[in-house]
Amino acid sequence: MPKEDISALLPKNYDPSRVSTKTECVDEIEAPVKLGDVCGKLEVYFDGELIGTTDLIASESVDRDITRYAVHKIRVFITDHLALTIILFVAVLILIIVIALVVRAKKIEKRRRERRHRYR
Repeated sequence: MPKEDISALLPKNYDPSRVSTKTECVDEIEAPVKLGDVCGKLEVYFDGELIGTTDLIASESVDRDITRYAVHKIRVFITDHLALTIILFVAVLILIIVIALVVRAKKIEKRRRERRHRYR
């Protein structure tokens, strides 16, 4: 919402289509956002001439949702670091396979020992 009203003297019976606005918003706003935080800027033009400007401010406070924030950060990390993410995924997959093979090998060794003890 605009921080303050913009007022200007315009010709009597002016054509509203001659009034235009330009909005510049912050690219990314991270919570928490407090009531009144500046989120952008509004410029009002008449016949292409700037007649007023004001900040755009938050109309309410927004707390940070930790779960959404964590998911967002993971998404950003994955998209910004795709190659690193793939390497990390492959490394974790290899680690899981190695652990599974070690566990299997220990089970097989245990069975062999148990068979040897039966035949003695």
